[in-house]
Amino acid sequence: MRCFENRDGGAVLSVDTLPPHVAAISAMMKRTDLPTTPAPHKIATIVSPELEAMITRIVREQLDLAKMEAVTPRGRYAPTIALCIRLTAEEFGRTVKGILGDGRQAKIVEARHAAMWLAFKASGQSVSEIGRRFGRDHSTVLHGIAHAEKLRAADVDFADLTTALIGNFKVVV
Repeated sequence: MRCFENRDGGAVLSVDTLPPHVAAISAMMKRTDLPTTPAPHKIATIVSPELEAMITRIVREQLDLAKMEAVTPRGRYAPTIALCIRLTAEEFGRTVKGILGDGRQAKIVEARHAAMWLAFKASGQSVSEIGRRFGRDHSTVLHGIAHAEKLRAADVDFADLTTALIGNFKVVV
């Protein structure tokens, strides 16, 4: 991601490969009067604080996503806490932000506990480390794991969802 100065002296964002939500932002910012290959010495130094914060957030999200998408030689995902959270969010129809947030709605809590359970089973990380990634105490993670185990025993749909999730990793439950 680069920010260049155009002929009029304005700052323009140029990004090479973008996911769809970032591509939309980039498309809104493109100007037709830019040279096709801007000179490196004309990198703009004036960027609004709001734009800088947005760019920084997007870059961090993309770097986190790249780390999460590590794949093992056998084609299965390498188990990271971040990947466990993302896969759980997708499977349960929630957002990563929702799972990591403070929401107490039953469906969000269920997904959060499933993500904690999956992270514990698949990543090999300690409950303290999982708690740090969730922004919670280790005892909260222990409660979430225990609750997920109870739900797996009592709720067939929940058990099926979590079994499908753990199937992404080389882990036997």
